[in-house]
Amino acid sequence: RDDLQKLESVFPAKLHRMLADAEKDCLDHIVSWVQDGAAFKVHDTDKFVEQIMPLYFDQTKYESFRRQLNLYGFSRVSRGVYRGIYYHQLFLKATHRYAITLLDPRVRATEVTKRIDDSRAHSLFVRLDTIFKHLFVNRI
Repeated sequence: RDDLQKLESVFPAKLHRMLADAEKDCLDHIVSWVQDGAAFKVHDTDKFVEQIMPLYFDQTKYESFRRQLNLYGFSRVSRGVYRGIYYHQLFLKATHRYAITLLDPRVRATEVTKRIDDSRAHSLFVRLDTIFKHLFVNRI
């Protein structure tokens, strides 16, 4: 049980749970999954800080939340039609939140692929990285 609580307390697991709850509780006008669950976006920063952040995170400022995202290797689109979207190739709506705890804040997603022995898994990560870059970076 203690291990389960530890898993639940890791930032990516909290983030995943928050996004699921926002969808379930009709708060997706404040924060939601986008791009079919490949990314998420905070639509209303003020309401997010006031209503949602205190329920899930110890941070009280949006900048602290953004620093946590950066620490875990999330990327943010800063221009174009996808502006404000956050994504990480291992953080997907369909990913079970406990698997998200594998995101080590000291290891960038590109470094994870270097550790994978299975060539098929490595190929998948390379393809995912290419897809994300095409979707979010090249279309700005």
